[in-house]
Amino acid sequence: MMFKRLSLVLVMVMAAVLVISAQAQETQAPASIQYALDALSENLGVNVTLATISEYQWRGQLYPDTSLGCAQAGETYTQVPTRGVQYLITYGGTVYDYRVSTDGSIVILCEGASVVRPEGTAEATAEATAAASAVCDKPLNFSVGQTVNVVARIGNVNVREQPSLTGAKVGQVTGGDTLTILGGPECGARGVVWWQVQAGDVQGWIAEGRSGLYFLEAPAEATPEATATAAPGA
Repeated sequence: MMFKRLSLVLVMVMAAVLVISAQAQETQAPASIQYALDALSENLGVNVTLATISEYQWRGQLYPDTSLGCAQAGETYTQVPTRGVQYLITYGGTVYDYRVSTDGSIVILCEGASVVRPEGTAEATAEATAAASAVCDKPLNFSVGQTVNVVARIGNVNVREQPSLTGAKVGQVTGGDTLTILGGPECGARGVVWWQVQAGDVQGWIAEGRSGLYFLEAPAEATPEATATAAPGA
């Protein structure tokens, strides 16, 4: 009799654990959130993970086309029903609205809804103004025709058709690459400074940096010792 009671208790405990596990799985984001985190990491130049974000919300739905409910200017989309997920990811006090197709082949930062700030208060307005001007008012001291480098420790950085995070990608550069400044600086959304550059055969706009991290730098001037050493083999 005692054995039967213990068995019954064990079965009830296991059933409760399975229910709790099922409920937890229902609240967890789909695996495709990693595509959104990877895209956010690329845009910000830092490694963004589930452990480093403040919070996230998600909602899966069937969209009428491949824009996933966030059509971008100048882009064309296939008019077929496309299943995807909307992720609202809070990182560094900013909410980013990403749309990701179920297979991860489509990842869109919905620029129109990417920044969410409290409204109706003077403090919120002042904070937003200060955040933008703190970056845009102090761009790096580059000039047209100058040669600059992508910071060596930086990974891939997108070159875009327009000075905007939603601009079409025309190429990528990576740490150590050499670029030529063609224009700028331009102050974009969320206080991002943009420079028009030439990188090999690629011409477009590149962000100066994000969240206090610079992507670009002026080449270090050669020291007399380095110049003297290099001369015999030139």
